[in-house]
Amino acid sequence: KKTIKGPSSRLSAETSASRPPPYLRQNALPAAAAAWARREADEAAAAFQDAVKDDARAARDRPERLRELFLSYKLGFALQREGAPREACSALAKAATAAAYARSFYDAPAGPPVDAAAAWTRKIYHEWGVALAAARGPGGDRWSEVACHKLAVSRGAWVHWKQRPVDVYDDALEARPVWTDKRELAAVVKVFENARPLSISGSAAGAGWEDGGDGALERFALPSPAFAELDDVAAAVEGDCWLERIPPKARCATRCARTNVNLRAEARVDGGRAETLSLRIADVVANGRVVVFDPSFEHERWHHGEDFAVLLVCEVAHPGVSPRS
Repeated sequence: KKTIKGPSSRLSAETSASRPPPYLRQNALPAAAAAWARREADEAAAAFQDAVKDDARAARDRPERLRELFLSYKLGFALQREGAPREACSALAKAATAAAYARSFYDAPAGPPVDAAAAWTRKIYHEWGVALAAARGPGGDRWSEVACHKLAVSRGAWVHWKQRPVDVYDDALEARPVWTDKRELAAVVKVFENARPLSISGSAAGAGWEDGGDGALERFALPSPAFAELDDVAAAVEGDCWLERIPPKARCATRCARTNVNLRAEARVDGGRAETLSLRIADVVANGRVVVFDPSFEHERWHHGEDFAVLLVCEVAHPGVSPRS
């Protein structure tokens, strides 16, 4: 089997005259993006080895095998950003297979080695799921995406296939999609229920709104003089607060937060009818003016109304997270 050796390897058909990498056969990845993937793979492999080198219990893999693993992941990441999801799926499937057979991943002891391996496993399967969802057009390939997430659970990436934080994941925290009825959060719910509706026709239509990340949402950071009537809410809740504005007839893409140590409280403050806004968290459809949910579960939103919907949003610590941590 041809392996990629060292940072000077060429990511093109010349890498192997008889069997070039399948995700590069049709030049799907520009040279600049391929060069970026090489650099990123070298850095990731070096960082991973540094994370486990001081633990005598940690299993060791050949450096070229680890680099091939990270190179496949970075190529998949780059291909997805370049609009080539099918080729990205090939690269990420190779990365997932390499991780399944890398001793430093499947035989990692507790502590930094297993933490590093688990973090990279989550990243690989997350990107693979994203690529699978995009590989079949606007509707996505949902069945393959679900199979990928369930495979990730079997590999120990997550406990619940619909809860997929990538960066920080504490599987000891209670996992519940919706938390509105929890006594620990009663104060937060009360503050949000008492939030006064805004007059959206004025400052809400002006400058200060930023892209929310999925093409539909817009965000406005709080506190702000433009929305002084919400200063008491922002001051009463320990956590970041902002407004989200959703256009009429819009669907916000399915997503998972990158950590499960925070919950999210939301209240609609534009005075619109509650039934025009739908929020699904995992298998739960949330109802009511105020909702507290775990955004690390996959969630998506639809706005059926004719005017902009505006939400007051705040991140609060998960009840299972100690103040010290």
